[in-house]
Amino acid sequence: MINSSITFNKITRLLYQVLSVTALISLVAYCVGSPHFELSSKLFFKSAIGIWGNYWFINTYLVLVLLSPFLNKMLKSMNHDEHRLCILTLVFLNYLAHCFHIPTNFESVGLFITLYSIAAYIRIYGV
Repeated sequence: MINSSITFNKITRLLYQVLSVTALISLVAYCVGSPHFELSSKLFFKSAIGIWGNYWFINTYLVLVLLSPFLNKMLKSMNHDEHRLCILTLVFLNYLAHCFHIPTNFESVGLFITLYSIAAYIRIYGV
């Protein structure tokens, strides 16, 4: 993603895929007679809106996609040592802070930004 750009089409395609899978799983659950499931447009709408609360991975990925142009600009402007220091700082905030019980409030979005930065480093510097 370091060399790509964000488009409205990419975001809508991602949301469409999530809604399609949600609809398919809902239909399968209804067909097999899941006791905790009822088929209704109200329930499907709540599931679709629930993307923002129920699917942490999709939520975090969508935030990363929206932040990617800014992250790309920042990462491309760094030299080799600055990029490495950025990664070390992010790793510290994500992992080592948990070992020392330092509260960071740097949950899944921070993890995705860390992984994005590492992937960009590998792409740029060919490690």
